[in-house]
Amino acid sequence: MAKKAPVIYRALWKEPLLHFALIGSVVFGGYHWLHGFPKNDDQVEPIHVGEGDLKGNLTKSILFRLFNELGSI
Repeated sequence: MAKKAPVIYRALWKEPLLHFALIGSVVFGGYHWLHGFPKNDDQVEPIHVGEGDLKGNLTKSILFRLFNELGSI
């Protein structure tokens, strides 16, 4: 005679978060199985932000975005 699974396992099996995690793991693993892991050969150049960039461009960017949003209302 087969034993029934404990109540905790049946409750976990009905949990949507578990389904989400399992499906996500399959998608993540499948992607890496098909495409492989990224190579370390790719050189990424650092982005340098100076004090002048922060003072002038940030203010212009905020004002530009604000006026564009107000104009589209």
